[in-house]
Amino acid sequence: ALALHDALVKHIVYDLDAVEDSSKNQNAFNAYGAIVNGKAVCEGYAEAYQYLLQKVGIQSYIVSGSSKEQSHEWNLVRLDGKYYYTDVTWDDPITESEDENKPIYYPYFNITTARLTEDHMITDTYGILPICTDESLMYKGYAKLDSFTVDSVAALFNQQIGSQKIVRIYVTGSLEEFQTQLGNNFNAVGLKAGLISAIGSFVGREIYLVGEAIPVSATSVKLNRATISLKATESAKLTATVLPSNTTDAVKWTSDKPSVASVDDKGNIYSIEPTLEVFE
Repeated sequence: ALALHDALVKHIVYDLDAVEDSSKNQNAFNAYGAIVNGKAVCEGYAEAYQYLLQKVGIQSYIVSGSSKEQSHEWNLVRLDGKYYYTDVTWDDPITESEDENKPIYYPYFNITTARLTEDHMITDTYGILPICTDESLMYKGYAKLDSFTVDSVAALFNQQIGSQKIVRIYVTGSLEEFQTQLGNNFNAVGLKAGLISAIGSFVGREIYLVGEAIPVSATSVKLNRATISLKATESAKLTATVLPSNTTDAVKWTSDKPSVASVDDKGNIYSIEPTLEVFE
């Protein structure tokens, strides 16, 4: 379900013109417009998600109602015998064209009825809908914070390595209070985290922050292993400890003899020749 959700968000552009005048793109309201043409409104997103889920054997239903003061549609999904709501439309940032680099949001992925009804109203149903209570399949890439402090948000930035630092926060407490405090103390967070600049966006209960760190050069790099012996088709993992811990320099793995051994961007070494001994 997550892979299909992400694929649709990356592929579809929300059709603002069709919202104003449906005759400009009638396929924006169905799965064909979303999947084939890559332009849709909420109905197209919901129908496309349902179509793809059912193709892989996952039950899904389209639910109608309203959200953000407009008519809206989203999905009710059954996974491992439990029900969840997913609103792919609101997880998709509005862009003018397909953009592989646009962020994907997750505040409306596999959520509960209680969470959904904070900003959605169900109006049209064909029966009694189940009450969704399970939170185990919500997106897990968040740092969950109940309330705002400068130290807690700055600490999330400081955990990231590299010049560009991305922080995803899921607010479990008062969203309005968190947003207000973050806005009032945004500069203080940047100073505490050593950032040159930072921007943020809010989608549902998700706060998506991107910061550019003040450059800090690495002074040393230490590998976990100095020598590795591999037979053909075997692999091994190298890890690098870079100091200082707040450096903005990133480790880039390369092989000076790619015909003998290759290495991926995570430090995994793959032997190509029958016997390989790697020295550092």
